Amino acid sequence: MTGSTVTLLISLGPAVAPVGPSAVFITTDSATQGTWQGVYGADGYSLANGPASLPAYAAVTLSGQAPFTWVAATADVRALQRPGLTDRFAATWFSVTTFNIDVNLTDGLTHQVATYGLDWDSTRRAQRIDVLDAVSGAVLDTRTLTAFNAGKYLVWNLRGHVTLRVTRTAGDTSAISGLFFGAAGAVPPPPVAATAAFVRIDSATQGTWKGVYGADGFTMANGPASLPAFAAVSFSGQTPFTWVASTADVRDVVRRRGVRHRRQSHRRPGAPGRGLRRRLGRFRAQRAHRRPRCHVRRGARFSDADRLPRRPVRGVDAARARHAARDAHGRQ
Repeated sequence: MTGSTVTLLISLGPAVAPVGPSAVFITTDSATQGTWQGVYGADGYSLANGPASLPAYAAVTLSGQAPFTWVAATADVRALQRPGLTDRFAATWFSVTTFNIDVNLTDGLTHQVATYGLDWDSTRRAQRIDVLDAVSGAVLDTRTLTAFNAGKYLVWNLRGHVTLRVTRTAGDTSAISGLFFGAAGAVPPPPVAATAAFVRIDSATQGTWKGVYGADGFTMANGPASLPAFAAVSFSGQTPFTWVASTADVRDVVRRRGVRHRRQSHRRPGAPGRGLRRRLGRFRAQRAHRRPRCHVRRGARFSDADRLPRRPVRGVDAARARHAARDAHGRQ
């Protein structure tokens, strides 16, 4: 078209800054051990000296490490499962100083990444894993792995290009046995600050605590314990001691299954107690060995039976005293 004008409008918005790498720690898992299938690696995995199947969004490069296999086939649950098979194997990437695992998540999304540490042949290893920005070297997160002879997972939500730097802090070498990828996991809530508020002093309940305290759980010194799921209790510096293993004293706590146990007694109902029986036995022994004694007073003979008691004598002892007095007079 001759003489026509075409106007082109171009709108330029603000530039969108690229999203940088991030790392949010999720959990430490010491329960799964080598049975990772169905728990980790739903998107992909890489096993030391073993098979690897990485997801399309992840590129993994290791540097500074050496591979080593402790056991090629074992039933030990600490060893990692071979994918699709029933056997296990124990292997590792290791270094006497530090090695790096470069992880580049290229889709811009957050994914769960887990490492499996296994101190297979000792209990001395300890190591630190730093999550770094692969470009700037900034530290995004740091975790320490100790006491992992039974195997432990460290789990993060990662995004972008990061480097996992594994540094030996104790033992012969650092050791990582596997790397696992999956969907982003739930981030745990931030820790709640500890608080304490005093309620009261109770001197009335004594040992009868059931129905008053411990509705959710309890732990007793040198006795049973049943802690609730929300509580973890540990002691330090104390020594346990038991005063009485079984008693009816209300100061003693009621046992979890049943009431206080009374001490066993073999006396028949209505019979005197042990203390009274002991006193009666001593009294009878003294009377059995007592003999009337004679005293000479101005030429006359008198026996103990002639003397009046200083305190009233009643009951059987009074009758015996009267009979003794009559016998004494009859002999005279």
